[in-house]
Amino acid sequence: MTSSPPASARPQAPVNGGDGAALLLFTLLSASGAIEWTDASEHQGNAAWGAAGARIRRPATGSGLSMMTEIRETERKYELQLGAQLPALGDLPMVATETDSAEQTLEAEYYDTADLRLIRAGVTLRRRRGGTDAGWHLKLPAGGDSRDEIRLPLGRAGRKVPAELAALVRVHTRGEALRPVARISTKRQLRLLLDHDGTSLAEVAADDVSAQAMGDETTLSRWQEVEVELTGGSVQLLDAADQVLRRSGLRPARQRAKLERALAGRLPP
Repeated sequence: MTSSPPASARPQAPVNGGDGAALLLFTLLSASGAIEWTDASEHQGNAAWGAAGARIRRPATGSGLSMMTEIRETERKYELQLGAQLPALGDLPMVATETDSAEQTLEAEYYDTADLRLIRAGVTLRRRRGGTDAGWHLKLPAGGDSRDEIRLPLGRAGRKVPAELAALVRVHTRGEALRPVARISTKRQLRLLLDHDGTSLAEVAADDVSAQAMGDETTLSRWQEVEVELTGGSVQLLDAADQVLRRSGLRPARQRAKLERALAGRLPP
């Protein structure tokens, strides 16, 4: 028989130790009833159950949780002078082919509190159209070059932040309303670095970015940058790409997220 143990007996973090995104997801699932509790002694040796008898239920269709996905992105970003050329990266270790560029147009609206509590904590929340991953994206710092990204499809809510994502950032917003703080348009030239089997190792994106910061005053800005993001390769590939890009005059970007640059005048140096 399934029973609910006292709160003191329930795990306070994911069974695997988890990181920021996993902990937030665990908290949301637990609050929504998607965590099933039982006597742990009945399930010894079953990795699907936690030490205190917690298991994730399959979310109900249409609940929002069933459409939520999580990925970890590991990337490095560089400043590219207007008009400069991105060097070829097809000779990097383990890379057999560098594909031709494919153009994408990405339109994103970023949400935060009036005093920018999310971006000050290294968190970004956006609604993006275009590309292969249109939808709502919540990005959380995961240490080093990595961030955890939680995604939801665009759905029918329009520009209203989905309740699932609003719940995940409540620890930062603390009741303050989320509202649009910037619109960012990106013209992207995307290349893939492939191995001998045709498997993608990394994506190389050259972005022409136009930003509109919103608030008491509207600020417009434009810049170019390069992102190298792992899709199957190792950190050693990032290190090798870093050397080639630096030799070509590129320098690591001072801001981790596009939103940071768009809001540079409102954030501490």
